[in-house]
Amino acid sequence: MNAFSKNYYKILRYHSIESIISDRNSVSLINFVNQLQWLKENKYEFIQINKLLNLIKNRKHKELRKKIVITFDSGYKNFIEVGFNVLNKYNIPATIFLVTEMIGKKAYWIVRGKNHYI
Repeated sequence: MNAFSKNYYKILRYHSIESIISDRNSVSLINFVNQLQWLKENKYEFIQINKLLNLIKNRKHKELRKKIVITFDSGYKNFIEVGFNVLNKYNIPATIFLVTEMIGKKAYWIVRGKNHYI
């Protein structure tokens, strides 16, 4: 039984989409696309986070089935360069949580010796 065998909503959190995986917070472009395609093929519905919160708040439990929310934490530059285009192609909404004080700078946290631009 896999994690998606139940029909409850899921929130998928991503940080970075890269051609070469540099750490556990990165996903390759190929894997990212494959994940989105699998979810679409298995009839999951991608929704905005505010819609999910409204469904929960209004106790519309049946409507929560097979809902997916995509989030990107930190706001790495590769979201704009890669992730946005993929999501746009598949018409999938996403929520980005930016570290606003770091916009345009290198992230001060280091991922295996590699700085990421925000």
